[in-house]
Amino acid sequence: MIKINLQLFGGGGGSSGGNYKMTGRSLPFKGRPNSTYDLYKNGKRVQRRYYNKDGEPSKDVDYHHGGADGVHTFPHYHDWVNGKRGKGYK
Repeated sequence: MIKINLQLFGGGGGSSGGNYKMTGRSLPFKGRPNSTYDLYKNGKRVQRRYYNKDGEPSKDVDYHHGGADGVHTFPHYHDWVNGKRGKGYK
């Protein structure tokens, strides 16, 4: 089991669901509607996920990740379509 630290550090209310800081292995599939979650590892932000009005992922921004083989450039983006994360693009 992964222990996740979820901390609101801005936003909230109205149409904005806020921005949340997390630690752990990965970001959750479901989030608060109209929010963003940031994943931190060793004090460094490595990913941001945007959630739509239904709390489903709509876009990821990868700032760094393991397996960076020189082909990946950072940051890069992934769109979510029908619950599946798409191929990365700059």
